[in-house]
Amino acid sequence: MSNASFLQEMQIDQWQLRHPERLEGVSVATVALPEQCRLLLLSPVQPNQEEVAFLTKVLGSFSLTIDDAFFLSPEHLNRVELTHAEWVWFCQCPPSELEDVKVLHSPALSLVESETEHKRALWKQIKSYE
Repeated sequence: MSNASFLQEMQIDQWQLRHPERLEGVSVATVALPEQCRLLLLSPVQPNQEEVAFLTKVLGSFSLTIDDAFFLSPEHLNRVELTHAEWVWFCQCPPSELEDVKVLHSPALSLVESETEHKRALWKQIKSYE
């Protein structure tokens, strides 16, 4: 039985490939970040209003604004051109080794905001780049 038949039998008619670039003959479009993007926030969940308010405060601590940030799901990282970004923040997802950018990682923004231990860990990461 082919994979397509198997998926059809399970009534799965849509799926998303994690690594489409691995398929022979498939070209994957890159994601160009806006020119003003200095921080790429990677998270499986888009921040809510309260988390955006906290994120704004954190960004201000290292001279960025919310307009300097761009949100993207982690599965799109391999398609992103990081030409303008100085920072990549892995939030609620495992960090990757990246060259020429400063990397932050943390649990959910709501946890960082509410727990001193997570705030301290994030602050140490930010300060390590000074």
